[in-house]
Amino acid sequence: MTNNNRSYEFAGESSDAAIEKGLAELGLSRTGVSVEVLEEGQDSFLGMGGREARVRLTVLTDEAAAESPEAEVVVEAEPEVAEVEEPTETVEDSSADEEFDEFDDLEDLPDPELMDEMDLAEEVLLNIIEGMDLEVEIEARFSKEDDLGKQVIEFNLTGPDANKLLGTGGDIMADLQFLVRLMISQKVHRRANVTIDIDGHRSSKREGLTRLAERMALKVVERQRPVTLEPMNPYERRLVHIALHDDATVKTESIGEGTQRRVRILPIDSD
Repeated sequence: MTNNNRSYEFAGESSDAAIEKGLAELGLSRTGVSVEVLEEGQDSFLGMGGREARVRLTVLTDEAAAESPEAEVVVEAEPEVAEVEEPTETVEDSSADEEFDEFDDLEDLPDPELMDEMDLAEEVLLNIIEGMDLEVEIEARFSKEDDLGKQVIEFNLTGPDANKLLGTGGDIMADLQFLVRLMISQKVHRRANVTIDIDGHRSSKREGLTRLAERMALKVVERQRPVTLEPMNPYERRLVHIALHDDATVKTESIGEGTQRRVRILPIDSD
């Protein structure tokens, strides 16, 4: 608590909690002070980034209190800037064109629903990262189509604080991905196709699994006998299926149950 010309600052879990704390310590009612919210509180995410709310209570004189039966709550705002009228000129907006430079024609554009999901997911990620006060940059793109012609939204987070979102073995990254998928799914009322990578962690795994799949495919063709890989999670199995999707000499299938589910690679003419 600090004193500055009859003004006092208090902190609490929320702005209301901070106000009640200040009133109790000052022995005043709400009508006896004006309230200025200096900073709203922020809940922590995954144990990181939480902060308390801060308010400033200014004790009103008897005359001021009489004129203000209810204390005024003031939230700090940016100063207004006078608008300056500028000469009218035509400016070509190339941002939309740049966004779709990677697509050759309109038929190559992603599904509009997927594009909406990308915008929503990026907004959610930004809010989470800002709330945790982390210095992280977000890169977004659409994946290649899988064997069912489906694409997913891929985010790669980089920057000085990106590794703080990775965790041991990628556990925090997995929790973050689950949270973003859940929030987007609730907004669009369907399952969200979003994956999150931290500084290329998933990309490295994808490259390794792709090389493994290609090596095993060669063995299958040479021996004309199926090969079954080690148990993998759904994401890893999907990568193997995609890696061999365009291979005309082999086909893939998933076998097993639960944590023992695996990918089996077979010669294309195998029964």
